[in-house]
Amino acid sequence: MAEKDIIIKKISVSYEGVFDFNSLIRLIKNWLKQNSYFIIEKDYGDIQKDKNLSDIKISIDNEREVDDYNRAHIDIGIKVKNLENVTVNNKKLQKGKLTIDFESYLKKDIHGKWEVKPLLKISRGIYDKFLDKDKQKIIEVDLREETLAIYDEVKAYLNLLKR
Repeated sequence: MAEKDIIIKKISVSYEGVFDFNSLIRLIKNWLKQNSYFIIEKDYGDIQKDKNLSDIKISIDNEREVDDYNRAHIDIGIKVKNLENVTVNNKKLQKGKLTIDFESYLKKDIHGKWEVKPLLKISRGIYDKFLDKDKQKIIEVDLREETLAIYDEVKAYLNLLKR
């Protein structure tokens, strides 16, 4: 069983107004692909509230194998309340209240090699704590920076729309 170290618990971006939902999703997925993440669209929910209004909830789990021992995860949750299609300057856009949550964690011993026997598990603990701590720290810092980078990218995109 892989050990899970939470790097960023949960950070959120909120926006209310007119936006291009497809462009936002494309921005997120392109960033993830450029940074070598495997994208898993885990959940997609669309609740029709009215003829023109709906609520959408999307969960995107993203993972990247760092090395034989570690796998980086950035999970993104997208919620849109009261989504409706609008036309602005002959362009189809959406209007609603958007919330995007980011969470990142590192899975260690992804292949379960150290969990087979109790002695190996103890050895892994010693290895992690004393011998490999500098390497692990670098990986954790990189994952934190990547999570904040995609968070800033989405935040910048939404701030451009406020103008």
